[in-house]
Amino acid sequence: SASVIYPYSEGLNSTPNLISEFELKKKYPNTYQFLHKNKEILRQRMDSRKYYAKGNNWFRHLRPGSFRYIHPTKFIVKGIEKRAKIGLLKENTAFNGANCPGIIIENLGNYNLFYFLGILNSRLISYYLRSVCPAKLGGYTRFNVQNINNSPIRSINFFNDEEKKYHDKLVTFVGKIIKLNGKRDMLPSSSSRDKIEREIQIVDENIDELVYELYGISKEEIKIIEDGI
Repeated sequence: SASVIYPYSEGLNSTPNLISEFELKKKYPNTYQFLHKNKEILRQRMDSRKYYAKGNNWFRHLRPGSFRYIHPTKFIVKGIEKRAKIGLLKENTAFNGANCPGIIIENLGNYNLFYFLGILNSRLISYYLRSVCPAKLGGYTRFNVQNINNSPIRSINFFNDEEKKYHDKLVTFVGKIIKLNGKRDMLPSSSSRDKIEREIQIVDENIDELVYELYGISKEEIKIIEDGI
């Protein structure tokens, strides 16, 4: 895995302020040593045919972003895929990659973030998104933030015990699948890994069944969806 060096402190309104070279050297000597070793390479970076890492700012980022995108927990979307795949980035983390947009959920209220994660990764929502997102060659789809934000998320009446059960059960399934994914990723190819893969598939199917039930999808409609994914 790789890490990103982000030599910025948080300023007013979550603005990133480039820390001074003196502070970088004093507080983070190992990081400074690594950057300084590559100083000439860093100074040669260009944007629109112009050098942008000049003078004392030779270790700056071109576009440092904002801390308000780093602090909250957020979803990360695999932008081009055959089925919607949306992961979770923990708080105080960031990711920068082509075709991997992030989504921040604000004002959760009584909802657990896992509820949205389960619905957005379901076969039902994948089927919907494939119908509204731009199609790519080879059966792939470009899953963009605008269409994901407009996904028909089933609201929950938390005063209704039956509806709340759907929410809580879905949250439990998603939590389980996240733990199983973590265990799987720690194992090399083996019978133990294969066993976890089968467990993940079972929980994934449970999530799909629960979402179908939550949305009131009929058996005939389920067949159309399953055949279309």
